[in-house]
Amino acid sequence: MDKKVFAPKSVLWWVLVTGAVGLFGAAMLSYERIRQQLFPNETLSCDLNFWVSCGSVMKRDQAHIFGFPNSWVGVVGFILVVGFAALQLFFNRQFSKRIWAGFMAGIGFALTFVGFLLSQSLFVIHILCPYCMLVWAATIPLFIHVTLWIRTTDVFDISEASKARAATWFAWSWVIAIMIELATAIVIYVSFIDSFRAL
Repeated sequence: MDKKVFAPKSVLWWVLVTGAVGLFGAAMLSYERIRQQLFPNETLSCDLNFWVSCGSVMKRDQAHIFGFPNSWVGVVGFILVVGFAALQLFFNRQFSKRIWAGFMAGIGFALTFVGFLLSQSLFVIHILCPYCMLVWAATIPLFIHVTLWIRTTDVFDISEASKARAATWFAWSWVIAIMIELATAIVIYVSFIDSFRAL
């Protein structure tokens, strides 16, 4: 029988908050996409200038990798993330190791997808999307915190020594998340430094 895994409330709140932030970003992107289709000549709320414009990004092939807007993937995915945390926080639901492994796979895909879109935005399209950046900012700490915590549990078959090391890293997960967010911000700034100077 697949053993249930108890997640600390601190982990679940982290999942809920980052999931809610990501959901907001994805939902706003979907809303602006609809507005763009209905009113193609209207300036969107996230169109700040030539280099910071979700409207311009939405017109590129990278904005619909699967044949439909990427934001739809985000809305569905983050609804699942928020629901996953809410069921455990507010309804005392506990999930099996198999479910947690599936959850890890899902946020692993999310981070990979975000990494691809980030690279496309910085080095190919060279346009920033404000709501996309909000999704990036939510996905990175979500993945880091859950990954480090889950390695301290029995979800995956790892040694006790590995669990102990993971516990040490997990205690600093918020610092690691901030450092990676700052590093991402620096890469964005360096990539767009000429554009920012031209403003």
